[in-house]
Formats: sequence, C-alpha cells, structure tokens
Amino acid sequence: MGTKRELISGVLYTAFGKYSGIIISTIISSFLSRLITPREFGLLAMVTVFTALFQIIGDVGIGAAVIQKKEFGQKEFNNIFTFTIFLGLIMAGAFFLCAKPIAIFYHEPRLVEICRWLSLPFLIGSIGSIPGALLSRNKEFRFIAIRGVSIQIFVGVISIAAAFLGFGIYALIIQSILSTFLATIINYIHHPLYIRFKGLWVTMSSIASFSIYVFLFNIINYFSRNLDNILIGRYINAMQLGYYNKAYSLMMMPLSNITFIITPVMQPIFSDFQNNLRVLADNYIKLLSMLAYVSFPVAVIAFFVSEETILILFGNQWIPAIYPFKVISLTIATQIMISTTGSIYMSSNNTKAYFIGGLCCTTCVVTCFIIAIVFWGTINAVAWGFFIGQIANTIISFYILFRKLRYPIINFMKKLIRPILIAVCLALVLFAIDKITTNWNIVMTFTIKILLSIVLTLVLVQRYSEYDAVGYLKLKWKGFKEKHKI
Repeated sequence: MGTKRELISGVLYTAFGKYSGIIISTIISSFLSRLITPREFGLLAMVTVFTALFQIIGDVGIGAAVIQKKEFGQKEFNNIFTFTIFLGLIMAGAFFLCAKPIAIFYHEPRLVEICRWLSLPFLIGSIGSIPGALLSRNKEFRFIAIRGVSIQIFVGVISIAAAFLGFGIYALIIQSILSTFLATIINYIHHPLYIRFKGLWVTMSSIASFSIYVFLFNIINYFSRNLDNILIGRYINAMQLGYYNKAYSLMMMPLSNITFIITPVMQPIFSDFQNNLRVLADNYIKLLSMLAYVSFPVAVIAFFVSEETILILFGNQWIPAIYPFKVISLTIATQIMISTTGSIYMSSNNTKAYFIGGLCCTTCVVTCFIIAIVFWGTINAVAWGFFIGQIANTIISFYILFRKLRYPIINFMKKLIRPILIAVCLALVLFAIDKITTNWNIVMTFTIKILLSIVLTLVLVQRYSEYDAVGYLKLKWKGFKEKHKI
C-alpha cells in the first residue's frame, strides 16, 4: 500500500473513531454537566492535572519508541512490557502517597480520597500501554477506532447512570477507571505480551537516546498545557477552575477531533522517510496546507457560536465559561497545525530538537500564565495569557522545525495566506449575523451560523484553493449510491 493510501486509510478510520466520539462525548458531557456541579468538575480538574504528570513519567517516551523502532521483535516488546509494568506499579504507589500533599496544596481535603481512587489507572494502564502502542505500530487504525467508540459508549452510559443515582464526582471517577480497564483488556487480548527479564537492560538502553527527549518534551509540554489549571485551582477556587476547564475542554474538541485523527497516523507512516528529509518535508507541507483550510474557519466558527454552544449543551449554570471559551477558541487554528510537529520530529529521529523547541515554547506560555495570575487573578486574564502564549509557541515551533528539516519557512507561510483570507471573510459574515440575530432564539442562531459557515467555507475553498471540495463530495456521494444501490 502506498504512503498516500496508507495515510488516507488511517485518517479515515481514525476520523470514524474521533467523529463518532465527539457526538458521543458531547451527549455524555451534556448530561453530566446538568447532573454534576461546576465545583465538582473543578475538583476533578485539580486532580487530573497531576494524573497527567504521572502518566507522562510512567510512559517516559517509550510508546513513541515502540512505533519508531522497526527492527524490534517479540523479545524486545516483552522486555519493554516488563519495564512498563514495574514503572506503572511505582507510579500507582507514588500517586497514592501524594494524595495528602495534593489536597494540602489546593486546601481541599476531599481530594485525598479522589486521588487514591485515581491511582488505580496507573497500574491498570501500564499493562495495556505497550500492546496499545503495537496497534499503532502495526497501523491497525480500524481496530483502534472501533475499540475507542465501543468503550466510550459503554462507559458513558455507566457514568450517566451513576450521576443520576447521586454519585456526584464519583461518576466521573468511575468513567476514568473503567475506560482504562476496558482499553487495557482489549489491547492485551489483541497483542498479548509476557514478562521477560533477559536482555531487558540492552533493550531499554537501545531506545533511551530516542525516548529520553520525547519524555523531556512531554514533561515541559505538560506545564504549558496544565499550569493554567494548577494556578487557577491554587490561587482562585475550584468553581472558577470548573468554568475554565469546561471552556478548555470545548476548545479541545475540534482540536482533538481534527488533528488527533491525523497525528496517530503520521509517525507510523512518515517514519518510513526518516532518511529522506526532503520527501518528509514535502509531504508535511501538503498536510499543513490541507489543515489550514479547515482549521482557520473552525476557529472563527467556534468564536462566534461560543455563547450558543455553552448554553445549549450545558445550561445557564455555565455562563461564566463563555468568555474564556471565546478567547481560547481563537488559538484553535494554530494549535491544530502545531500539534502535528511532534510526529515530524519523531519521524525524522530528531527528538533532541523536539525537546529544545518545546522548552522555548513552554517558557513563553508559562510566563504568560504567571503574569495573568499575579496581575489580574481571573480566569478571563488566564485565557488571554493562554492566547498570547500559544501564538508565541506557534512562531517558535515552526521556525525551529523547518530549520531542522532544511526547508524554507517562507514556502509554508505562503500556504497560509489564502486560508487566513477565507477565515477573515467568514468572520465578517458571522459578525453581521450576530448583529442581525440579537435576541433571537439561541438554537435558531446556532443553526443559522453553522449552516451558513459550512456553505460559505465550501464555496470559498472551492473558488480560491487548490482543492476541489465539491468534486470530492460528489465523488464520495457517487460511491455511496453505487455501494448502497440508491
């Protein structure tokens, strides 16, 4: 199978999983947001900030190394599996012991029990992490998609039922533990591995030079992604963190459901070009160009439907989340494109540059968060800090990456002109719609804005880009009719 066909196939299956997931998660979140208070969401956000850190430490960049090392066989995978289990046991024990310090840090005694329950996924997840990485390595994207959707539906129903029964925040805890447990079982059954100590040190040493920089990048990227939550939880309060976290989660939906259908596919496929940077760069530019025509309009749409989205999905108790969502939604386009850089660094075996770039970017983002908290101390200010930090992050990341690929960055910048102009046109139209539809029913204004945005974006892309969007849709519709004999 050719590279283009592999990429398209992988993206389609991953897209199925993600876009099915976005519908399912939206429905589940809508129910839970009405049954569980913003404060309880905020308490969970306080803990998940630290679980994310422990997960990074527990992975130490091994998952990416499993995908990259094409010469590894069953013995090496068994060695790595053995190492991750012991590491998972250590992480579970350490997080259990950190429950009281975390509660003291936030001045929230309830966090002790929550942390102790959430130490379980570290041990459970360590058993399924390497089998899960093998699924990506072997490009089993169809299986990954079906697995993800199935787990999401089952666990979502259980968590909603628990919330109806009055479990409160524990409905969210059940969701986390059960998701990890089911994914681990499925991964292990599909790719069973065994404890093997012989050759363990040799195997781990052979991936150290690759995985260490991935691990270091993930650590510093953690702070750029989570310091806002830490500071809000520590210096403002759990309620405000709940609002901010809801806004952040909404912003992540288009990001995770556009870019994250591509990034899981990129390294397994682009790593085939690790010895030919020119081919790698050419293919990457094509991918970025396509993403630009999607991501800039999506950012504009998210900004202009922010109020309707939050009120329709979550209700009036989440009104304070509207303004932060407006601000951070402006970063969707740059984040969609920048989140692909890691796969390119790893595909080109340049994880050291990956770490250095991440260090520079994280410094900018963290500085913005600290300034926002110290001088203003509101979630709206933190949202603006996030926006400014992400813009700086984008400029630095692409500058470093294209230098390492020995590719003129001006070629990439030229590719952004038309997508940005299309987004500006869309913004002007939606701004006018906002003025016209003042005091209209929010469901009606939401529907008008979405439908008009889709039509206008397709028309502009068809007219001013190199992509034949209409022709592509016609081809897909023709294939659908032939397949189903309509």
